[in-house]
Amino acid sequence: MRELPLQRNDENCQSEEVEFTSIAQLRTTSRAVTTRFTVLSVEEPRVISSKNSRRQHLVTKAIVADESGRIDMILWNKDVDELRPEKTYILRGGYVSVYEECMQLNKGRSGSLKLIPKNLQGISRTPNMSKPFMGRQRRTKKRSRSRSGRTLGGIPGREKKGYCSSKGF
Repeated sequence: MRELPLQRNDENCQSEEVEFTSIAQLRTTSRAVTTRFTVLSVEEPRVISSKNSRRQHLVTKAIVADESGRIDMILWNKDVDELRPEKTYILRGGYVSVYEECMQLNKGRSGSLKLIPKNLQGISRTPNMSKPFMGRQRRTKKRSRSRSGRTLGGIPGREKKGYCSSKGF
């Protein structure tokens, strides 16, 4: 469900409607995301070292949610202090990444976070889009397998190759 409730007024542009992507609509391939969310919790920042350059980075994880679901958001370096619990923000220029089979929302290099005074109503904690395999499409068809090791044409498969007929070892 896409919404068009907010209008942006800048000096350079006239009144422009912003199209929000709900958290439940995010996929592993989502790029240039503009979404609105409320922060549920923020972990303490921790220091990590880059594998390649051995640089030190600050990283933190925040759990964010809207009316359709929730997702983990990862913040790096100068962005770790931007989010506060129970506040509502707009993310522009975000993207979705996958780490250990879980989707994460990130602020892109040219992305921005903006605090808005209006709180979201009806925050949903389910579905959790950061669960493993949440962003993948489900397979619709499964291939049937023969227990005897024969192909669909009746020709022995494993026996023809010199193996035993069953895998009972």
